[in-house]
Amino acid sequence: MRGVLNAALLLGLLGCAPGDFSYSKKIDGPYRVMAVDDLASMSLCYEVADGCYERVGPTVTAVGWNAAYIVVARTAGANSDASEYFYINRAADRPDLTPPAEVLAGPFSADQFAVDRGRLGLPPLMRDVPFIYCSDKPRCATWRDIIR
Repeated sequence: MRGVLNAALLLGLLGCAPGDFSYSKKIDGPYRVMAVDDLASMSLCYEVADGCYERVGPTVTAVGWNAAYIVVARTAGANSDASEYFYINRAADRPDLTPPAEVLAGPFSADQFAVDRGRLGLPPLMRDVPFIYCSDKPRCATWRDIIR
């Protein structure tokens, strides 16, 4: 009986092994946020039939969009409270742009991003959407699936 319990426990633990986690959520049009292995790998990508081409790498913490732009915030480094900001010109983006330097602007500081937000009419960032990732930071929101 003890061997059966140990085998059941082992099988249960294997189901929770690293690499079993993945998260994917459609944003708008071909854009999606994705994470594999853990939330620290959250990225924004351009989805196509055979995969998803990364536009902004980890760790994405907020996004926003309108018809003209996708805006993204990400942590500036693994142990950083600072954010970097990017925006994508949607009209010029296409899946064969790898890397997407033609359409991706950034990284910007908060001040630099605010200037472009006013000048270009960039959409607001939404921090209460399900891709908030924070590690041991009390100011962070929980993941909520509110985008439909």
